[in-house]
Amino acid sequence: MANLELIAPQKIATFRFSTDPVRNLLCSLFLLNDEKDEFSEWVNSMIKGLSQDQLKENKMLTGIASRFAEGQEWSSFPEWLKALEARDPQEMQDWLIEDFLKVSAEIMGLPEDQLPTREDITSGDEFYLATYEKVYEKKGYEFDRDYHQKEYQLIKDAATAKKKIVSYMRYMWEEHLQDEWERIQPMLADSIRAFETLDFSGMSTEEALLRITGRDQMPQIWDQWISSTEEVVIVPSAHIGPYLMTMDKNESTVWLVVRAHIPEGAGISSPTLTRSELLMRISALSNDTRLRILEELHIKGELNATDIQKNLELTQSATSRHLTQLFATGFLHQRRLEGVKHYNINYDRIDNTADALVGFLDHK
Repeated sequence: MANLELIAPQKIATFRFSTDPVRNLLCSLFLLNDEKDEFSEWVNSMIKGLSQDQLKENKMLTGIASRFAEGQEWSSFPEWLKALEARDPQEMQDWLIEDFLKVSAEIMGLPEDQLPTREDITSGDEFYLATYEKVYEKKGYEFDRDYHQKEYQLIKDAATAKKKIVSYMRYMWEEHLQDEWERIQPMLADSIRAFETLDFSGMSTEEALLRITGRDQMPQIWDQWISSTEEVVIVPSAHIGPYLMTMDKNESTVWLVVRAHIPEGAGISSPTLTRSELLMRISALSNDTRLRILEELHIKGELNATDIQKNLELTQSATSRHLTQLFATGFLHQRRLEGVKHYNINYDRIDNTADALVGFLDHK
């Protein structure tokens, strides 16, 4: 007797589009930790205006503060600040430790009972740092012991942590974020209107994400999330350039920050967003090393990162950085061959960038 195998239909997530001022602006603050040409002028100007100590403080306080935006949406940044100020410091500490252990267990693939207890964590920094180091090792990141030791000392003093977080976020809102938020809101509204014209009928979650982001493929982590995600909240950012940032995730919903743009096939136009898109693409090309990479791939065809590094006499970190920027901006295709990433030129992106520039000038 033949065996009948029933294959469940692929789950298709619903999509919602939101300016989400809290996650949007927290994302912008996170961007200050990693200068890239394709980030907005506002981001790179902010980075240049802050000292190294201020940037480290921003990284720590923004990282902690963002944990208290999880699972909710606020209509304004000040509304979120008010809610944050009303929270009990001890409750905040309990939540941070609980979330730290939960996320650590997920990343390391361990049940939570195999990790330190809350009492272990609060007894001293030994367990906290040891767990964090294992998480970083699992993710392949470099572990900054001094940074996380300072982070631990702040989290352990719940009252001081709350005071510093609220004070810093209020200062950044009043001095830097408020005026910028007023400036970019029309761009974000245009982008949302454009996203809402798209028809995702018959598309899988992955196909819809590629349509929204304008990418050839999503980051590998999404392979793990797509099957369980029921809702994707798309948050357009005026600052993130070609990159993506997952700002929050629970059992069924993911909040994904993407660049504010007019996706292909959308039913509206926006000269402001077209100009922003062109600036992002041109910025990716306004670098001698990235142009040399494109030239090398044009001459020799598909190459892996090691080939490019060797042929152009680059460092590993520089090669990775430039390839990431060219891929994120759409100028390169990427595929894995025997576990190694290979790259070749996306000539369509080069052609439509030239066409977009001509179209923008003709529109004027």
